[in-house]
Amino acid sequence: DFDLAYAYECLARAAAASGNIKESKTLYKKAKQAGKLISGKKDKEIFEGDLKSEPWFDCLN
Repeated sequence: DFDLAYAYECLARAAAASGNIKESKTLYKKAKQAGKLISGKKDKEIFEGDLKSEPWFDCLN
């Protein structure tokens, strides 16, 4: 059930890498919300750690 969260995270990073700050922030929020739906505790912890890690190309500041 973490697939959707990681899909949004991937799209958010791609938008950030291309300089599309608004789209990156929108997709980041969707990834964060989808991450809350991950049922496995360890899977959720891993996802949250990945989501917090760089690079975000200064889009989340």
